[in-house]
Amino acid sequence: MKQNKYFIKIEWVLSFFLIAFFVLELINNRFWLNDFKVYYLAVQNFNKGLPIYGIPFGLDSGYYKYTPFALIPFTPFGFLPYIIASSIYYFIIAAAVILVLRLSIQTIKFAFPIVDIKSQAIIYLTTLVILTHIYRELHMGNVNLLLTLIYVFSLRSLLYDKQITAGIFIGLGMLFKPHFIALLPFLIIYRKYKCTGFTLITLVVGLLLPAIFVGFKANNELLNSWVGMMKMHNINLSTSPDTIYAWINKLFSVFNIQFQGTIYVLILVAIISIKYLVFILLNKNKEKDIETAKVRSFNRMHFTITYLMIIAFIPNLTVTDSQHYLFCLPLIILLIGYLLNNNKIPITIKIIAIIGLVFYGGNWHDLLGHNLSVYLTNNGFLGAGNMIIVAISGWIFLIDNDIIKTIITSFKKKPIVNKIS
Repeated sequence: MKQNKYFIKIEWVLSFFLIAFFVLELINNRFWLNDFKVYYLAVQNFNKGLPIYGIPFGLDSGYYKYTPFALIPFTPFGFLPYIIASSIYYFIIAAAVILVLRLSIQTIKFAFPIVDIKSQAIIYLTTLVILTHIYRELHMGNVNLLLTLIYVFSLRSLLYDKQITAGIFIGLGMLFKPHFIALLPFLIIYRKYKCTGFTLITLVVGLLLPAIFVGFKANNELLNSWVGMMKMHNINLSTSPDTIYAWINKLFSVFNIQFQGTIYVLILVAIISIKYLVFILLNKNKEKDIETAKVRSFNRMHFTITYLMIIAFIPNLTVTDSQHYLFCLPLIILLIGYLLNNNKIPITIKIIAIIGLVFYGGNWHDLLGHNLSVYLTNNGFLGAGNMIIVAISGWIFLIDNDIIKTIITSFKKKPIVNKIS
């Protein structure tokens, strides 16, 4: 009962903020939703048989870069005046803000019973960290909060062994952002074959579905144009400041080593993969000596943190806008919750985590001033902060043996039946 009251309080506070922001945007003539306008105008072109790729919609940079299928959910908006359509969509995003926070907290509570996230300080601190990205998402009107909601819901479905549901929603997310294909190896490693299968089926069906409206030949042309836009959009991976490629190039340039960051990413992935496999092999022997309920709880934690880390890291792998880093939201809730409730974490780790959170969400233009804000943006501090959050979370929950032992021991007090095999 106390938990329900806690959520209602947060929902009312957020609701007031979201409504007030909508009113202020209208008063200041800043209610533009330029990203939503791309979908809105692309739908109208699609309905008229006009090109949807390679044409700027709204802003000069407002190119439609998504699959033809991604227009289908926006089709009803195309029949409404823009102010009405954009207002409806704004409140859909506003609802997603509240829903994704609530669902993330519920999912983390289920997967990590040792992390006490009932404190209002955790949710308020999380909101403070992500506020600048929520502001931009609301102002631009993109789909990142909706995708975050989809992937947290998919994780929750997997935790309850609803693989078909999870697979369908993961596939739908990939039809908007194909970068989420990074989840497929993870699902296969964890033997979620049914989920993987339905993900691929959903992906294929979604790519072919527009052929019903335009024919297979025209749909193939649209898909080729989409692939071309994806290539053009990601052509400057190594120079986009927030990507891991740019940071690797930047770090290696100190030693006058100039190669494409992609090479180092492959090496880094190989090292992490080897470390990950060694971790699994070592812990398999440990798990034999632990009661079944604790093993299952440990597996659930391991599965959840890996899933959240993959989702959070995706924006660092592609050229993207700052609001895409909202994919890190559930991981930030977990990290803040654990940092506030565990005194055994070394102070060095806590300081690094705080630096990561500040880099991630501290670029408030009005507070820092234009020059400093632009400097932080152009030098990839957001991307660095996101990578620090992912790395620290991995260290705490996957690498630090002392913390892992503490987590395993804690399950003696809170054994929970797990749905993950």
